[in-house]
Amino acid sequence: MKNGIFTIRIVLKVIIILSIILTQISCQKNEQKKGEGFWNGTQYEMELNQVKKLFPNGVTPTNPGTLNNGASILYMLNNYVYLGETFDVSFFFINEKLTQITLSLKSGFSKETGNNIFSKLKENITKNYGEETNSDDVLLMSNWILSDKTIRLAYLFADTSDRDIRIVFQK
Repeated sequence: MKNGIFTIRIVLKVIIILSIILTQISCQKNEQKKGEGFWNGTQYEMELNQVKKLFPNGVTPTNPGTLNNGASILYMLNNYVYLGETFDVSFFFINEKLTQITLSLKSGFSKETGNNIFSKLKENITKNYGEETNSDDVLLMSNWILSDKTIRLAYLFADTSDRDIRIVFQK
């Protein structure tokens, strides 16, 4: 009887030690992701001229859009290829500091193709940043809330051909 209890105690200790090790590995992975920056070499609150240096092929929009928080699109990349899909990238600034980046894939695809693209993007973001913090599989929206940024993936569609898939990076 004593040998059975002794064996159970050893097994429990091994399980606890493995749990601690796996938790530490997971935390280290999240810290590594945190250090990667905002998106593709950018940093939160970067200045416009620094973004232009990173992406010299971008353009300054003639009629920049503004979000409710006052952030304006001051720079754009057209036809940016990510995972085989072509996006427009908008860089939003408040007081000339980078606050948000949005990748938009506009229309021109069927609802089913959009579903496949959304799944591919979600899988890639999950691979790079871990499981999403929350999601809605009916509305096709997912959020990853990390210590240094929030990533939002959304597939906006109507029954018409007006479809939009967006990836948003913000603080």
